[in-house]
Order: sequence, then C-alpha cells, then structure tokens
Amino acid sequence: ELNLNRGVFLQAGDLQAHGESLLRRHGLRLDTTGVPLRIKAGSGPGESYRLRVTPAGASIEAESPAGARHGLHTFLQLAQNGSIPAVEINDRPRFAWRGLLLDTARHFLPVEDIERT
Repeated sequence: ELNLNRGVFLQAGDLQAHGESLLRRHGLRLDTTGVPLRIKAGSGPGESYRLRVTPAGASIEAESPAGARHGLHTFLQLAQNGSIPAVEINDRPRFAWRGLLLDTARHFLPVEDIERT
C-alpha cells in the first residue's frame, strides 16, 4: 500500500503541468518530500500504459502522452482515503480506433458499402 498523506512528488517531463493540475484537482498535495510518482511517455501512436504502485512510490510508463494521461487517471481512481493498494496494471485499447459513425440519414450509402464496412 502506498500512503499519499505526505504528498506526491511528481516527475512527469512534458506532462508535468497537466499532471500537477489533475493531482491538485483530486485533492492530492504536491510536495518534493512526498512519495515519488514518475511518468514516462514515449512518442508512439498507441495508448497503452503500465502503472506500477509499490510502498516506495509509483510509476507510469506509456507509449504516448495519451497513454500516460490514461495511466494517471487510473492512478487517481485508485487513490481512496489517502492510499493506493500495491498493484501493477498493464492496459491498452482493445482496438486501434475508438469508433465509427455511419450517418445514413444525411448521406445515402449503398447496402454493399455498409456491409463492407
């Protein structure tokens, strides 16, 4: 279990400002003597991440900044009553795309096109 009562020391590189804003919004105190939270984001296109929480600190390793943001949100969801259980979460989207809309009310699409899609 990771105790967050003494604050969080965030090391997030390019995501530092965004991470600090989210942590404050969720009521976590930022402190250089707090438990370390390291976020490392690559420059790839994927949104996968690995969140690792131990009693000594937490780390998020992601393929991209978007994946790092997803990992940070998971970290914040786990933060209940000033602590987080020791966990390791490996997460990635099931599909490479997020959604598809066929607007047949505005644009006529032949049945063959819809079936192919």
